[in-house]
This record gives sequence, C-alpha cells and structure tokens, in this order.
Amino acid sequence: MAKWILVIGIFMFLTIKINAQKKYIDSLMTVTTYLLDLKSTVNDTITPVQLKVNKLDSMVRLATKFQAIIDNSGKKVIAIDNVFEKIRNDFRFVIQSVILYKTDIKEQEYKISERLLQEKLYINKNIPPLVDKIYYYGSKAIK
Repeated sequence: MAKWILVIGIFMFLTIKINAQKKYIDSLMTVTTYLLDLKSTVNDTITPVQLKVNKLDSMVRLATKFQAIIDNSGKKVIAIDNVFEKIRNDFRFVIQSVILYKTDIKEQEYKISERLLQEKLYINKNIPPLVDKIYYYGSKAIK
C-alpha cells in the first residue's frame, strides 16, 4: 500500500513539473510569434508607411512584456546560462534595431535611406536565428 502511495505521489509530482515546464515553453513560443510579427511588419510593403510606423510603435511598447517573458520563462527552460544570456541580449538588440528603424523612417519623412535599409537588413538577418534558438531550446526542454 505504501508503495502505491509513493508511486502515485511521484507521478503527481512529475505531472505538475511537466505542466509547469510546458507553461514556460508556451510563454517562450509567444516571444517567437512576436518576433516574427515584428519582422513581417518591417517587411510589409503594402501598408502605408505611416500606419506601419504606428504599428511598430505599439509593438515596441509590447517589447518590455516579452522581455519579461524571456527573463522569467527563459531562465527556467534554457539551462545553459551563456545561451540564455545570448538569447536575452539578441532580443534586446533586435528591439533596439526596430526602434532605430522606426525612428529613421520618421526622421527621413517616410522616405527610404541607407540607414533604414541597414536596420531592416539587421532585423531580417537576426530574427530568424533568434527564433530558431528559442524553438530549439524549448523543444529540448520537453525531452
């Protein structure tokens, strides 16, 4: 009888732990969706530029929420400290680049400039590997 109670207790503990881990992974996946939305907005050529800037403004305001998700959930899912720090820093650099991109659009009076293209290139170059890292470490944590 005591063995069964112990087995049930261990099973319940593992189930709770797995569910908590899944919650952290799901939170990190919202960050990847956010990043891909940022990239999509930057690359959008259909939306008028002024509306695009407004959308980027609101997305940048959301960045602190997603930074907090990385700080909280990422620390629990990504066991390797230097990888966690790299993901955290890469996220910050991408957000800074989006802010510069948005500011450049406004300063150039909604015209294309060389700096604008450089920021767009940086965003397009750095978001996909960041998303891949988050996916990789999230899926690795499940196993």
